[in-house]
Amino acid sequence: MLEVLEELPEKLDDLYGRMMRQIRNLKRRNPEFCRLVLSTVAVAYRPLHLVELAIVSGLPPEIFAGHMNRVREVVALCGLFLTVKENIVYVIHQSVKDYLSSRTAPTAFPSGTNQAHHTIFARSIQALSPILRRNIYNLSYPGITVDNVTSPRPDPLASLRYSCIHRASHFCDASSGKSSFKSEDLERIGQLIRSTFLY
Repeated sequence: MLEVLEELPEKLDDLYGRMMRQIRNLKRRNPEFCRLVLSTVAVAYRPLHLVELAIVSGLPPEIFAGHMNRVREVVALCGLFLTVKENIVYVIHQSVKDYLSSRTAPTAFPSGTNQAHHTIFARSIQALSPILRRNIYNLSYPGITVDNVTSPRPDPLASLRYSCIHRASHFCDASSGKSSFKSEDLERIGQLIRSTFLY
C-alpha cells in the first residue's frame, strides 16, 4: 500500500495532469469525446442532465440516439473529473473547473474558452430551432400556472432546458472575447427570433 501511495502525485494539478494523460491515451475517438464533455462541463453555468450534455457538448447523435447509457459511458471515460448522480453530471470539485479552465486550456479549450461559449451557443440555437413550436405542451388554457402543468412523456423540452435558459449568457460570454460570430451564426439567431423565439 505504501508503494501505491508513493506513486500518487502530491499536488492536485499533478494528479489532474496524470488523469488528462490517461484520457489522451484512450482509443479511437474517445479522447475527442472526453474533450467535448470536459470543455462543456467546465464552462456550463450549472450541472447538466445527460440529455442536455449530449446536445450542448456536440457528441455525435449515434452516441445518444435511443438512450443515455452511451453518454454515461463517455462521462465515465473522463475519469474522476466527473460523477453522475440521478442522471445529472457533476464536477467532483471546483478545483476541476479551475484546472480545466486554466492549466489545460490548450487541451480542453484548443480555441479558448470564448470559443467554447460560442460553440455551446451555436449548438443551443441549432437544437432549439427544429423543436420549439407553439403550445409545445398542448395546454388547454394558456393562463395556467407552471405548478399546474404536467410535462408530456417524453418531454420534448427535456434536452433543451439548459439551452432555453442559458443560451443568451453563452452568447454574451462568447461576445466578450475574440470569438467572432459568422454570418451563418447571425442568420441562425435571426431565424430563431423570426420563427420560434416567442415559443
